[in-house]
Amino acid sequence: MRHKLIYSLSSLLLILASCSQNTESTSKEKIIHTQSSNEDFNSEVIKISTEIEKIFLKEKDAKSRLNRISSIQKKTKLPFLDFKKVMIKSMRKLNIPDEDQKFMIKSFDTMNKNSF
Repeated sequence: MRHKLIYSLSSLLLILASCSQNTESTSKEKIIHTQSSNEDFNSEVIKISTEIEKIFLKEKDAKSRLNRISSIQKKTKLPFLDFKKVMIKSMRKLNIPDEDQKFMIKSFDTMNKNSF
């Protein structure tokens, strides 16, 4: 009788120990996945930012700027609001006048409302 009780308790402890080890590995996997997704996000932001800066430096016409930026936005993996933030930061970095920034943002929003 004692042996059965000891065996059952030891098996119960082994099961609990293995379960606790499994939960630790999944939390580590989540941290690694989060870090890789953050790295992907940051690399995408840098890529988009440089492309937008090139557009602002090369293109002088607002309509052609908007069309090229809109085409980049359709290809990117970034959500719309994040893309818009990157665009705004790029314009500020290049010291685009406030009036032109407001016009570009308003026009960009209007273009994307029509495409949805």
